[in-house]
Amino acid sequence: MRLKPNQMVELVVFDTQQVYQSRVEDVSENEVLVAAPSHQGVIIPMRVNSAVHIVYHEDNPKYEGRYRALATLIRRVKGNLPCLLFRIEGPWERIQNRDYVRVDVLLDGALKLINDNDDIQFQDCTIKNISGGGLLFIFDDSLNENDLIKMKVLIEDKTILVKGRIVRKINEENSVWYYGMVFVDIDEKVRQELIRFVYKRQLELHRKGLR
Repeated sequence: MRLKPNQMVELVVFDTQQVYQSRVEDVSENEVLVAAPSHQGVIIPMRVNSAVHIVYHEDNPKYEGRYRALATLIRRVKGNLPCLLFRIEGPWERIQNRDYVRVDVLLDGALKLINDNDDIQFQDCTIKNISGGGLLFIFDDSLNENDLIKMKVLIEDKTILVKGRIVRKINEENSVWYYGMVFVDIDEKVRQELIRFVYKRQLELHRKGLR
């Protein structure tokens, strides 16, 4: 970890995707104490056990860039300067400003080509990974790059409908086809719902030691 006291950080809250500015007050091997974020002099409430990404910018030319790590709020610290104590749950990783977090899943899906008529039924597929920008899925029938599709994704007992464009097609062994799809014309509320699911899933995988 390269964090140090007085360093500015961002706290990206999983549940709401709100981003709060803060400052590091103290650092240990796997814990970070930061000043409680505030707005117009009022402390922003944050629940214990809340999951966040802590994001910071590294200025050292050798490592320059933006980094983030999963963290959990374990204690609120009262005093002249209210603080939040976070436990780091995963490794620090370098990120691009526009990156979406992608996570491995095994979700049920169903799709149909957008230019199909309404009488054509959705066909089952299996989603292998997902992010706020797109997904990777397995489908028995052949699709082509640049095909536009509608897809239903079953997430936590809720079906989400998205539109996407096929950007890559991969043929694996046993004639299994993998397709990469990017979302198009996606409602921002739907995207945020997907991002919250991805962050929740990523935290679960880190806690199980799978990532």
